[in-house]
Amino acid sequence: MIQKRNGDPLLRGGGWVNLDDPAKRQRLTEEPVSSSSKLSSPNTKLNARSPNPVPQGATTPRGECRYGSKCYRRNEAHLVQFCHKLLEEAYGLMKTANDFTRLPRNFDLRDGDEDALIEQAVILRDAGFQTQNQSETCLEASSSRSNNLSKPVAKSSGSDGDPWNGSISNLSEERRRKYREQKEKIQNAVVMTRESKNIDAKAKTTSSDGKKNSWSMAQKWENSCPFNVFLTKVRDVPEEVDGVVSANFPDLFEASLGDVKALCHINYMVETNWFFDQSIRAGLEGKPTWLIYGDESKELEEATKAFPWLKPFRAKSPFPFGHHHTKMSIVQYTDSSVRFMIYTANLVESDWDNRTQGIWISPKCPKLPSGSSPSFGESPTNFRTDILQYLSTYPVKASAAWRDVIKSIDCSEIKLVFLFLFYMYNVHPCLAIETLLPMNIDCNNYGHVVIIRVFFIGSVPITSQSNFNGFQFGIKKMEKILKSFEMETEPNWPLIAQCSSIGTLGGNADDWLTSEFATALAGKDRRILGPINLVYPTEQNVKGSFDGILGGGCLPYSALTHMKQKWLRSHFCQWKAGCSGRSRAPPHIKSYSRCSPDQTKLAWFLLTSANLSKAAWGKLSKNSDRLSIMSWEAGVLFIPELLCSSKYFTVADKDANKSTSRFPLYFDMPLTKYDKKDVPWYFEMLKLAMSADSD
Repeated sequence: MIQKRNGDPLLRGGGWVNLDDPAKRQRLTEEPVSSSSKLSSPNTKLNARSPNPVPQGATTPRGECRYGSKCYRRNEAHLVQFCHKLLEEAYGLMKTANDFTRLPRNFDLRDGDEDALIEQAVILRDAGFQTQNQSETCLEASSSRSNNLSKPVAKSSGSDGDPWNGSISNLSEERRRKYREQKEKIQNAVVMTRESKNIDAKAKTTSSDGKKNSWSMAQKWENSCPFNVFLTKVRDVPEEVDGVVSANFPDLFEASLGDVKALCHINYMVETNWFFDQSIRAGLEGKPTWLIYGDESKELEEATKAFPWLKPFRAKSPFPFGHHHTKMSIVQYTDSSVRFMIYTANLVESDWDNRTQGIWISPKCPKLPSGSSPSFGESPTNFRTDILQYLSTYPVKASAAWRDVIKSIDCSEIKLVFLFLFYMYNVHPCLAIETLLPMNIDCNNYGHVVIIRVFFIGSVPITSQSNFNGFQFGIKKMEKILKSFEMETEPNWPLIAQCSSIGTLGGNADDWLTSEFATALAGKDRRILGPINLVYPTEQNVKGSFDGILGGGCLPYSALTHMKQKWLRSHFCQWKAGCSGRSRAPPHIKSYSRCSPDQTKLAWFLLTSANLSKAAWGKLSKNSDRLSIMSWEAGVLFIPELLCSSKYFTVADKDANKSTSRFPLYFDMPLTKYDKKDVPWYFEMLKLAMSADSD
């Protein structure tokens, strides 16, 4: 039987809801019946899937909500059954403009709350609420205000009903002039900045033989299958090592991957001039671009005056030690398909220059056929559900439009054999895969193609309780997935953590690292008895990097933190990456994996933005029933069974170069432990050097 998962859509009364949304969870326990007996009627029905979900009969009066414009409720039944004059006025205008991400310009908010109105309007839109003649059924409705509901609002020229277009055309002539002036100033500044450094990434990375480095991104992506893992290009590594597939930021939006229609960047730090320069170079100027960022940037807020196609939203953790640390881009193409890109680099120049960074690029997910069931198109890993659940933690204005886009895409083409197992025997998608693989059935012969075969592992700032389906974020999400697979591991298989910073882990290893963290990543082994190896650069690794001591700018581990956890030194391993040509490129990339004792096999591999910290992964309460996470993070988990029909990935077998099971590991195996003379790199070393230079 398929178990109900937290976040899965559940069908009730013809409407699909998400249990993780408190407002929609309330809908499951609350009958859509008016509290007023005068309005109750046996003939009154509510169907959330109907075109006009209001009590039957056009003249049936709807009582006005007693809270009026200050109503805070997100209950669909309440919003439909009771009249909210301000909300319905806003909803009518937003629907006419086909834009539910913001209130119309010059809208009279009166004493209402902007964010609440937008969220409520989205709920009405999802319910199919109709504004036509709605005012006639609202008691005590103002005739002058209700007339505004049916007033036509002129669509922006050139929009053709497309919610992404028309942002520039709405400007007045005066704003157009200022826009052109400010845009020219910023463009000149960023182009001059790049030209002064004489950096042309494409010219530097085109090899003389015109083969590998001259491939289009589409060719590189095909060549990187089934893992689709890239490294960022390193300026001082003009010729890539065999087996390494690399890309810079503009490459991610190359035309060979698709004609970009709109984008959503989710990141921590943004260097404004560099970001606009790269966007212009990638041909993204004028493309509607959402940017959810974490680090405060006044320059970014000011830049929107010159680039109105940019829609920035700052996400700030409610916890003092939490950050918006995710690095991800979502791209919609003109054919309505979508591609996800999860990586480890901030949107700053230094992160895409001489550092080691990782990128995962998803397949192109086509739009679902019109009229498809909301449950159709999910991948065996529930990738779409999990990323929607992650995006739901952002304000509606920042993520609503993109959640709607993602809901309508197909993350998995499922036909014949797979459908037979899924629908006839009620087999979970992952179990269907597990059933087919041991039988050596060539699923492609039966028309079964899985598009996304990795798990999305997200963290969000939240303190959550375990429910019938466990936790959905952080370290407990990893634990749940790893325990669901039979892997060829033993308790003595080591754990490898490679990161660019380390948080406060406790006075000894048992406080968190070997207890909560390692236990969760042990899978069905329950405990990890093998060593826990932490790959982190030494002082000499950084000083010997391409940029010298400046290369340590991406490694913010503090000496003060290390003094509290000196026991961690026995876990350290040096940064060596000769296999990818990046031993001298300091690692801002983060990854976690379990390897065999001889370090030739991997049981699984996680590429993520999460460093080794409780803030990123979460800390359990004493009773282990509550998980507290402070930061937003995003990563992808690779399981051998789903990607290459094997129980493990190979990493060191010389004869496995052409094998689909060989994982493109970027650091050297076997690992090299710290020598007695080695010390980890501390961020204070860079501060001290810069202070000495200034003197």
